[in-house]
Amino acid sequence: MIDSADFNGDGKTDLIARYTATKRLAVLLNTGFKQNAIRAYVYNDPDRSATRTTGDTPVSGRTINVDKNNNNVLDFGEDSTKSLSNGFWELREPSGTYTIRQLLPFRFEQSTPFSGTGLSNVPADITVSVSGGFVYTVTDFGSYNAGTLRGFVFNDTNGNGLKDTFESGLSFKDVFIDSNNNAIQDLGEMVTTTRADGSYDFNVGPGTYDIRRKFPTGFLSTTSLLNVATLTSANQVKLNLNFGQTLPATVSGHVYYDYANNARRDTNDIGVGGLTVFLDNNNNGVLDTGEPKTTTSTSTVAATKGLYSFSGLYPKSYTVRLVKPPATSRPRRRWPALVIAVLLSRLRSVEATPFTPISA
Repeated sequence: MIDSADFNGDGKTDLIARYTATKRLAVLLNTGFKQNAIRAYVYNDPDRSATRTTGDTPVSGRTINVDKNNNNVLDFGEDSTKSLSNGFWELREPSGTYTIRQLLPFRFEQSTPFSGTGLSNVPADITVSVSGGFVYTVTDFGSYNAGTLRGFVFNDTNGNGLKDTFESGLSFKDVFIDSNNNAIQDLGEMVTTTRADGSYDFNVGPGTYDIRRKFPTGFLSTTSLLNVATLTSANQVKLNLNFGQTLPATVSGHVYYDYANNARRDTNDIGVGGLTVFLDNNNNGVLDTGEPKTTTSTSTVAATKGLYSFSGLYPKSYTVRLVKPPATSRPRRRWPALVIAVLLSRLRSVEATPFTPISA
């Protein structure tokens, strides 16, 4: 059965609510039964301000229901109504406590009411206790037609900043919208966790968003730490807002006298300490300002003497060069100048295979 009356005072007859046969029978049998009016408005909140302002338009035809079993679904037998052209809705219920929800269409998100604080702040229903046949005005329902920001957090094994087909996504990684752009995940900022395939998305209204991924200690970022995306209209989708990360790589080896001149470090080849080894980033054969450099170990232990290492490197190819000492440098043994010159020409550097990063 259907009740109708001019409940919102606009001079028109309003369709309000459907009642089950059981409830109508209770009205007839119990003269003490009184209907309580629960009412509010539904409006478009494109700026997600959670406050109904002059520019926010009403939503008509939105389903509002009493969710008796709290399953977020309109089940058979649950009371419901639809908002009018001005966004007004009303349900009439007997005394009791009720959970009221709006049923959002696809790609719509609720902006108000919310519950919780900080990162646990999530869309909420309306809970209201009514009695005595009074009118109860509750919180308005705000919503917006959402666009989508989408990307991946992935293990960038080759360090090229791109998600290649052979690179896997990283699950359970937090991505957040940095509302105040302070590079910190503050309380109240939207945050999501990547799925099993490393994907994430935010459903938001039109606007410009700063999206960040907080990288754990010990990892390197192979992409920008900040993705900026702008949605200009509802239903717009921005893709490839990706974040690549990797474990750092290490390149190491020895500088030694190659007595046999066989380009192989034999057991009798002696490591040479105190020499400069560098990463020739521009491959010009010269140690330039800013290029990483290190000094070979002067350890008295044969296995480590002449050792060099570069750590914290992005996975890629590196050219490692040795700055040869001047001709006046002499081995400790008193060999003729000719022999010394030959030894200096046989200084060699053995490079270890670069470390291959594994999944985070």
